[in-house]
Amino acid sequence: MRRKGEFSSVEFNRGYPFQVAFPEDYSRDIDRGAGFYKSHAPRSQHCIFNQQRHVIVGFADEADLIAFMRHAGGQRVEPQHHGRPRKPPQ
Repeated sequence: MRRKGEFSSVEFNRGYPFQVAFPEDYSRDIDRGAGFYKSHAPRSQHCIFNQQRHVIVGFADEADLIAFMRHAGGQRVEPQHHGRPRKPPQ
């Protein structure tokens, strides 16, 4: 069941296809840091891979994602498959 105004994972993946994952320990700092970029998603998502919980931060613009990764690091992930990390851009 979906509540009115809820931000679904499908909307997250469609609107913010450029995503980066961080271990959950850094979630509060990462969410604050992503707020400095115009195209960041209003909310983050969580997923589990490698028996560890991660925070997924989404961006609508790839340039903002690359700039954020230069600043904060993280591991780039595919929007549809959060359990499978992809190689960082070269």
